[in-house]
Amino acid sequence: MRVTNNMMVNNLLRNLYKNYTKMDKSQQMLSSQRKFLRPSDDPIGVTRSLRLTTEIVNMQQYKRNTQDCDSWLQSSEQAVNNAISVMQRIRELTVQGSTGTYSEQDRKKIADEIAELKNELISVGNTTYAGSYLFSGFKTDKALLNADGTYDLDGGILSGGEIIEVNVGVNDRIGMNILGQRIFGSMSTTTYEEYVLKGISEFKGVSFDSSNNKLVISYNGTQYTITMPEEKYTSIDGLRFVQDLNDAIASASPATTPALNQLIKASLEDGKVVLKGPRGFNIENSTTMDVKDIMGMEKDQNAVLTKVTVSDLDDIDQGVFNGSTTYLLKASDDFAGTTAAANFTIYYGDNTYTITMDREYKSTEDKEFIYDFNKKLAEIPGLAGHVSLSVKDGQFAITADKQFKLEATSDFDQLGFDNSSVNGSGLKGAKAAYAAEGGKLDLFNDKISISAPENQLYIKYGDKIYSINLSEEEYGYGTTKTFNDLIKDIQSKINSIPELKGYVNVTEENGSIRFYADQAFELVYGMKGNFASVSPTITTTNDRFDIKLGDGSPITIKLPQGSYSIDDFTQALQSAIDSELALRGKIIVSNDGTNISFYSQLPITLSPANGSGLITSDSSSSSKLMDSIGFNTAKESVYIGDRVESGSATQLLGVIDQLVKDLNSNNSEGISKALSRIDAHIANLNAVRAEIGVKTNRLELTLNRIEDDNINLKGLLSKNEDVDMAEAIMNLQMQQNVYNAALSVGAKIISLSLVDFIN
Repeated sequence: MRVTNNMMVNNLLRNLYKNYTKMDKSQQMLSSQRKFLRPSDDPIGVTRSLRLTTEIVNMQQYKRNTQDCDSWLQSSEQAVNNAISVMQRIRELTVQGSTGTYSEQDRKKIADEIAELKNELISVGNTTYAGSYLFSGFKTDKALLNADGTYDLDGGILSGGEIIEVNVGVNDRIGMNILGQRIFGSMSTTTYEEYVLKGISEFKGVSFDSSNNKLVISYNGTQYTITMPEEKYTSIDGLRFVQDLNDAIASASPATTPALNQLIKASLEDGKVVLKGPRGFNIENSTTMDVKDIMGMEKDQNAVLTKVTVSDLDDIDQGVFNGSTTYLLKASDDFAGTTAAANFTIYYGDNTYTITMDREYKSTEDKEFIYDFNKKLAEIPGLAGHVSLSVKDGQFAITADKQFKLEATSDFDQLGFDNSSVNGSGLKGAKAAYAAEGGKLDLFNDKISISAPENQLYIKYGDKIYSINLSEEEYGYGTTKTFNDLIKDIQSKINSIPELKGYVNVTEENGSIRFYADQAFELVYGMKGNFASVSPTITTTNDRFDIKLGDGSPITIKLPQGSYSIDDFTQALQSAIDSELALRGKIIVSNDGTNISFYSQLPITLSPANGSGLITSDSSSSSKLMDSIGFNTAKESVYIGDRVESGSATQLLGVIDQLVKDLNSNNSEGISKALSRIDAHIANLNAVRAEIGVKTNRLELTLNRIEDDNINLKGLLSKNEDVDMAEAIMNLQMQQNVYNAALSVGAKIISLSLVDFIN
């Protein structure tokens, strides 16, 4: 082979370039201190670096989570420590108060100090960390306690499942919050509405004559004139004044049925005159009585809606109670009024209770009936604080903290409860242990229109899916149907299914639709398949179809050949669908003897596969109904279990309230009992503190582990990416020597021509 001068030059330049490139790479490695600068340098190394970098970023996030969780728990522990200190001081004062040498005045002074310490405990319950309330569960923007020591929660509930879990590692989560009921406990509590007019000053006395003895009250559209006897009352005659006022209310004009004294009653509280009733009322301007001077009230003043709290005081002697599961029973018809002396028998716990009403109630007196019924419940030991009557979605509902039953032969049918069901054995309250809630609805601006065929709601309850066909109606502004009507229709359709009646309830909660049940349930999407036959003979011409979930890609389902009955075909469809990994466990197939239906948490679309006649046309589940009632996706129920409600009393503060009452009344026996109650709550607080300590210790170990893992990962990343400086310098020096040698040799071997000189 002939080697020319030009070939030698080209080879020399090519080899010089290669060596120069190696030198450049070595210089970049030294300046950047990294083994590779681009993926092509080392694809495997780059992949490993990306994986290690991701792990390090995750570890840094786990570290931040752990530190935040630790700070939250430290704040919680400090709050619990403060509560223990307050309780120990209360115990010291109680021991002093139980001493026989203390006078009644001494005990009242102790009571005053304990009342102030109660306020400190309320402050502890409302402790915040970085603007979030520590003990309010998921409602970190809501205070736990009201100023009176009842649960606040802004009208909501605090369930036992509201644990804020934080990721502190791969598949490693820790609950960082302590629920308020764990600290303060819960007393069985019910509430009902009451309208109250209360004077701002104590009763001052008055001398009545015909010119100043008339009080005019407007109640439910009727003005009643109450005429007081022309007598003189001094400031110490408050009780006599209230008694005479109630007598005057009983003879108010006009005489109506019911009489005014069956609607409004007067009382004396802390020296102040108070008027109470079940419905809004006000003092009219035509009143001649100087109500401002006598009772501290104003003319044209409206009664204020308040919540009456009824608690079972026996609970303060029980173990620390963390709440209860609600049992709910809704009426199926409207309140029709009651006959005189109507009887209502309730089986609650192991006992039977009968409530007898004092008068007849018209169908328009729903508020009056609820008010009087709840007042009677509050007077019955065993039911007080445990059972209440209210209105939900325009119809009566009974709630309780344990299983109850209505006696079928009593008069509950007059309240709208269907006593004829369950073989005449009476209606049972359904345990509301699971719930699913949709988004808020605005029926004023967005009407809900329900029409076939998009009027079916599907509920998976137990192992079966039930189809609920809602009425074809429009609900909202400009229609004759309201939100309550929508709730009633859903509930009535649910009640038409024997397996669901008494177990699944639906209510309106703050503008949203909420479903309750005694076990886990799910709202799902459903549809019927457009099969050419539901009992087909499958051959190569009709053995497949396409199915799509949500926004996913269609998946072809192929069936074994053969002849099928509808049940066999249903089972074959389920097996074929489950054989696809992407669909396994996500679709349920069933039949009603005529049609085959598909159900899933995602919208479903069925379509014919190419060349197959198994399905005649496309079909898909509709999300219109679910969307319109606030469920824009399928909804699994969540466990709510034991919970406390806004307005319910706390055991710990109930103990303190009772102690203050016993100290003020000089009740030595009650003061002595308080010691064991206080000890029980101090023991509970110590247990909570210990639990926080266990979590803190675990977080400390977790943080140490994260630090070690972080160091190890960074070491691996450095080993994978960082250059060995000594080796890189040696390589660069070698490459420079080779380069210089190549230049020198090339200059000697390749002689320059005359043309080179000319150029």
